[in-house]
Amino acid sequence: MKKKINFIDVIIIIGVVVVIAGAFWYFTKANGDTAVGSSNKVEITFVAEADNLQNDAVQQLKVGDILVSNGVFQDGKIQDIQISKSTEVVAIDGELIEIEIEELSKITVTIQGKANKYGPYVDLGGQEIKAGSNYYIKTDTFEAFGYVVQILEVKE
Repeated sequence: MKKKINFIDVIIIIGVVVVIAGAFWYFTKANGDTAVGSSNKVEITFVAEADNLQNDAVQQLKVGDILVSNGVFQDGKIQDIQISKSTEVVAIDGELIEIEIEELSKITVTIQGKANKYGPYVDLGGQEIKAGSNYYIKTDTFEAFGYVVQILEVKE
């Protein structure tokens, strides 16, 4: 018995070819390709801040320390550190007064490094770099939870 190819057979063959072509494209495309463009390395300089840190812990952070993320050194380092006393606002006799907390410090660090840029998204060590976003300031001897205060420079 001889069988003819009918319309349903043609649809199935086209579907199989499309799936194979899609799988080939998916597995052979460049790793950085995304819907908004490919990944670029950019040089970024930004300021991050952390507050209410123990004074002894803050002394572990040094200019030139290399950033760490996921147990791996990153392509970024501490350029500048400013240390000041942490403050707290308290109400005394109906007035709000800002007082310094002697045993706690606030740090403001300038960080420079090579970050990945995917369209509007910039990350260094897996952390998004945007003013106002949370940021872990982490080296091999220090870690503090803070936030990005300011983006100083991004070089393509």
